[in-house]
Amino acid sequence: MYEDHLLGEGEREQQQAVVRPRLSSSGGSECSAVAPERVYEDHLLGEGEREQQQAVVQPRLSSSGGSECSAVAPERMYEDHLLGEGEREQQQAVVQPRLSSSGGSECSAVAPERVYEDHLLGEGEREQQQAVVRPRLSSSGGSECSAVAPERVYEDHLLGEGEREQQQAVVQPRLSSSGGSECSAVAPERVYEDHLLGEGEREQQQAVVRPRLSSSGGSECSAVAPERMYEDHLLGEGEREQQQAVVQPRLSSSGGSECSAVAPERVYEDHLLGEGEREQQQAVVRPRLSSSGGSECSAVAPERVYEDHLLGEGEREQQQAVVRPRLSSSGGSECSAVAPERMYEDHLLGEGEREQQQAVVQPRLSSSGGSECSAVAPERV
Repeated sequence: MYEDHLLGEGEREQQQAVVRPRLSSSGGSECSAVAPERVYEDHLLGEGEREQQQAVVQPRLSSSGGSECSAVAPERMYEDHLLGEGEREQQQAVVQPRLSSSGGSECSAVAPERVYEDHLLGEGEREQQQAVVRPRLSSSGGSECSAVAPERVYEDHLLGEGEREQQQAVVQPRLSSSGGSECSAVAPERVYEDHLLGEGEREQQQAVVRPRLSSSGGSECSAVAPERMYEDHLLGEGEREQQQAVVQPRLSSSGGSECSAVAPERVYEDHLLGEGEREQQQAVVRPRLSSSGGSECSAVAPERVYEDHLLGEGEREQQQAVVRPRLSSSGGSECSAVAPERMYEDHLLGEGEREQQQAVVQPRLSSSGGSECSAVAPERV
């Protein structure tokens, strides 16, 4: 254990050699000095760089059945304050055991966990990044650890609010062809706001992950269409749109389930001129049975409700898409978007014309003996 104070604090280093026993080929135990544990700080410039480094040692089983000790990637935590706050980064290496082909366990240093902030300009960019590690089973039946996409949360305030984005990587396990589980980094969850002009655009985006069964019977995770919710207030209210992607499971030809991103649900309003156009659109999803007997999800005609008040009342139209199931030739059920239900009023001249139109749907029997849904002549008032 020694310390070096050549320049002010300079470098202060504490070094300790860690000794762990291991079994030799003869069945006895040996002791070796593995990578030392280090903790040192560097204060050359103000705070400068302050780094704490510790070497983590984990046992692993050798081919002879004994245990070995290796120094894996060190845990690091340091901060950099060269310019004001500058960059402050905290980095920690996470170590997880994994099983080798011989049935023993190994330790590997996976991607470090990082949390740092950058305040070069005002707030500048403040980013928090954390690497998430999950175990997965290898082809030999052992478990491995991989560093998946990091979780990121950062904010950018270069201009006023600027862009503030929060990004988090979501990791879900999936089963491999060997029956083990793997971890993959799916599309990140994003939530950010843009206020460059007034409110500007404020968008919240979240990636939704659902498991699905692969052809081998295992489960996979895919990043489906993100859920989006953003508002645009460039001119007055401008356009305010809320968009959410809806995900439903469906059965594949192998009997497993898949997840697909169907048409998003949209709700937005446009107030460019007075009320302007205010439209609410929602995508309706219904399951249907495929030829293999599984169920699929399709985005049918959206439900729409919007009003147009360009001239006085103008035209106010409410449109809703009605979905009914029908039986396919394979005996399964399908969903189709039939003629929408419409109700609108026209007050251009006094009362003018007031028309209410509703589409009526009736089932009918197909040649295969199943039932179909068709949009028949609407009822009018």
